[in-house]
Amino acid sequence: MFGVLVVATLTAGQPIQLASMGFTQVKVPKALVASFSETFAARLGESGALRVTTQRDIVTVLGLERQRQLLGCAEESASCLAELAGALGAEGFITGDVSQVGRVLQLNLKIISPSGKTLFSALRRVSTPEAMLQELDAVAAE
Repeated sequence: MFGVLVVATLTAGQPIQLASMGFTQVKVPKALVASFSETFAARLGESGALRVTTQRDIVTVLGLERQRQLLGCAEESASCLAELAGALGAEGFITGDVSQVGRVLQLNLKIISPSGKTLFSALRRVSTPEAMLQELDAVAAE
């Protein structure tokens, strides 16, 4: 499904607009996970086919938590996502988490439509933060 969206948008000559909601963390330093999220967004945007508004951008411009409260949105509400997508001009949202289980770092990443449908998902496990950066590059290339 995401491939069809990419082809249709590229044919129209416009980059696909995505909004990254940032990655959450489990037993991994928050700053490291925020760095992974920003790195992934930057890698996606390198080709020019995708334009990503990051959580940092969203918080700076909109005050994301305040907007959710004003919209009366639940954390995973599809109608909230649709309203946010409209406000940002986004065709999809990037969500993900990075967890540490023993010596393994796990990345669980999704791109979802404003209606809540999963357009893309990836699950990767690595042993070091450096290897995670390589996996983020590989997933962005996908």
